[in-house]
This record gives sequence, C-alpha cells and structure tokens, in this order.
Amino acid sequence: MVYLWPDTQRRTPPLTLRLVLLQAGRQHVALLTNVLDERRLSAADVAALYRQRAGRWK
Repeated sequence: MVYLWPDTQRRTPPLTLRLVLLQAGRQHVALLTNVLDERRLSAADVAALYRQRAGRWK
C-alpha cells in the first residue's frame, strides 16, 4: 500500500493506493490504483488495461 497526501490536502486523511509493479521483458512499470482488493482488479487486469491505454507496451 502507498499513502499519499496531496500538498493542498495535508490536514485530511491520506489517499490509500495500491502499487502494482509490472514487467515486460526489460521494461518495468509502476502503477497506482485506488482499487485495493486484488480480487476485484488483479495485476494481470492492470497490465491488460495499461496495454490498452499505452498501446505499444507489451
């Protein structure tokens, strides 16, 4: 888990995010999601969504 406080919101609770680390060949990608439950959004699902968004990442 990653906890993040935006500069303008330091007095509020942090954002709780999940760090997903992906690797394709020699390329490494670190992505953050607010979907904390891996059963709802697996690393494989994140990779598929990222491939759709980035287009060229495989």
